[in-house]
Amino acid sequence: MKKMCILFLLCLLMAGCGQAAEDTLEIAGMVGRYEGELEDGLPVGEGVFTGGDGWVYEGSFINGGFGTGHVTALPCEDGAYTGAVESLIPQGQGTLTLETGRFTGSFVEGRPHTGEAVDLPCRVFIGGTETDGFYTGPMAAALPEGEGSFRSRGGRSLSYEGGFAGGHAQGEGTLSDDGYLVSGQRGLYEGRVLNGLPEGEGSFRGRSADNVDFSYTGSWKDGLYDGEGELIYDSALYYDRVGHFSAGEFDPAPMELLAAIGSREPLFTLSAEQEAYLAEYPELMDAGREVPHYMQSDYRFLWDQTLNYARYMEAPAQYEESWLMFYNYVLLQSREIDSFGEGNRCTVFLACNTLYKEPAVLILFGDAGDLSAMRYVTGYGIPLGTTHYTSATGEPIEAVVALLGSAGGY
Repeated sequence: MKKMCILFLLCLLMAGCGQAAEDTLEIAGMVGRYEGELEDGLPVGEGVFTGGDGWVYEGSFINGGFGTGHVTALPCEDGAYTGAVESLIPQGQGTLTLETGRFTGSFVEGRPHTGEAVDLPCRVFIGGTETDGFYTGPMAAALPEGEGSFRSRGGRSLSYEGGFAGGHAQGEGTLSDDGYLVSGQRGLYEGRVLNGLPEGEGSFRGRSADNVDFSYTGSWKDGLYDGEGELIYDSALYYDRVGHFSAGEFDPAPMELLAAIGSREPLFTLSAEQEAYLAEYPELMDAGREVPHYMQSDYRFLWDQTLNYARYMEAPAQYEESWLMFYNYVLLQSREIDSFGEGNRCTVFLACNTLYKEPAVLILFGDAGDLSAMRYVTGYGIPLGTTHYTSATGEPIEAVVALLGSAGGY
């Protein structure tokens, strides 16, 4: 808006440059045709002055200069002004027409003040950031005020429709911005906003600090992921997060946490029946629990002794509410998953039987002591399905994936 305030200061330099005729006068440094009374060769009273560029002033003349009146098509930087003037400066009702847009309403000391703008160059604040662009809508006190729209100019692609107060995005609206900053990551936001910040339903696509593209679609509050949403990465090395978010962080329910773990190798999904059964054992997904030793655990009484590895692999869907025993399994590899926060840490073991067959991926929440450093492990767990992992030679290997309730080793 600062640029607007100097537009009319240039009028005096740009107007009235035509050839002077015999009936021409020079008034306030401008040459043009004058019709009206003269006193000692100076215009006085009411008259009409036509500038060399064809603009016309009608009104009073005082001491040989312009007084109060009306001007038509007065040239200004990038446009022209028609309306009330004082000393040839816009003051009162008028219309400014620019190459890019228009303002109609009241002017104060040469500046648009209160009225309606159409693609008027200005600067606004959206989400706390000042942006240069074009505004359409009502204005008051020389600033956007009320329901309007704004689009940026330059390299940034931003468009906003909604409420304004004092030049700031205020109230509800919709925003599309390819330069939006969320949790330190810049990208494209599209959706609802409140006071210029994402609020309600919206989507964001950006790039992580590790240069991995990702997208979030879902609920927002105060400019952060909050509520139900989906955070999906364009990389098999990052877990997808589908479920509940709080203040920008993934805050999953137990089933959402398991689904997130199953979003990358080893991949697995849960059926509705499995989720219902697992909900009976929420402690199995408690990262703070003490993992009971398999010999003292009550989970051993849940083991279906007619079920073994081979039988499960033949028909996994028939055993979605069963417990399986993994006896004396060789620990081949272990890794800790801490991507979902301290309260959701778990350990994933890759193991097989002593014949190096019947591979299994075992997920364990809770403190199991030095289990990761042991050679063999035995435990009771709920099979979640079959999965594949890639061997050291690059071959896909089919395995059982299970959630352990108890474990022990040596």
